[in-house]
Amino acid sequence: MKKTIQSGRIITPKNRIEEKYHSNGGVSSKIPYAKGKKHGMETWWDDRGKKEMERMWHENEIHGVTRWWYENGAKRSEVMHRDGKKHGINTEWRSNGKKWWAEAWVYSKQSGINTWWDKSGRKERETHYLWGKKYAQIDWNEEGYIAKVYFPTLVKKTTPKASSIDKSKIISSPKQI
Repeated sequence: MKKTIQSGRIITPKNRIEEKYHSNGGVSSKIPYAKGKKHGMETWWDDRGKKEMERMWHENEIHGVTRWWYENGAKRSEVMHRDGKKHGINTEWRSNGKKWWAEAWVYSKQSGINTWWDKSGRKERETHYLWGKKYAQIDWNEEGYIAKVYFPTLVKKTTPKASSIDKSKIISSPKQI
């Protein structure tokens, strides 16, 4: 097995840092490997040398925070992973630095409150999830007032089929009560 020493580290085909380059010669990405698996911080740069993305690997699975940046240097997104699955609060920002949305995940299933904001930073929508199933949604109007509240799981479970309604029990006027 061929071994070389680079920056005090022993480099083998299984323990190495894979580097890719832009046409101008600048580094475009670095991916570390240990025992033949992606392991450590992967980083991408644009052709001017600005960092675009970084993510942590643990034995070939994304583990920890993945961060992306806009060309202007502002943070674009943070995505949390555990054992290769989305897990935690994932957030995206607009290029002006204002939050765009935030999502809650538990082992690749949406679980918790997902929130969206408009360009001015006002809350636009909240969607509530539990283990991947949406159970509530709240929408706000441009003035900041609640415009709509929706409970999809309740609607599905409590709305009978038209054929199953006993029409003899329908009250047509308050005088029948």
